[in-house]
Amino acid sequence: MAVLGHSIALARFFRVASFLAYAVSIAILVPSASASAATITVNTTSDAVGDDGLCTFREAIVAANTNTASGLSAGECISGAPGLDTIVFAIPGAGVKTITPSVTLQAITEAVFIDGYSQLGASANTNPEHTACRSNATPSCSSS
Repeated sequence: MAVLGHSIALARFFRVASFLAYAVSIAILVPSASASAATITVNTTSDAVGDDGLCTFREAIVAANTNTASGLSAGECISGAPGLDTIVFAIPGAGVKTITPSVTLQAITEAVFIDGYSQLGASANTNPEHTACRSNATPSCSSS
């Protein structure tokens, strides 16, 4: 009887050990969504789409939605990733930066945080007329 009890205890131990090993391997092999998300940097006010070394706001939205880069040239938007991507702005030059889409921007279909305050010199918009701007409702929104 003592041998049977010992065998049951060992069997339980190996089941628990197997489960823990499996859980640890899953945690290592499958990174969390936040760890794999991308930060896509818009570097122009242009609305052009092309492999031209620029990352436009339009291209950044597409990169975040589709998890693909906007082109192969240096300066293009990097590919988004599954999870919450972030779009930031680093448009060179002094003064106010206004992005004027030529047509309605593509709908956002994946989680994305658009950080307008990342642009050097950005400040809170206190003009009530412009606080309601939405990409699909208004093709052009300006902070001026």
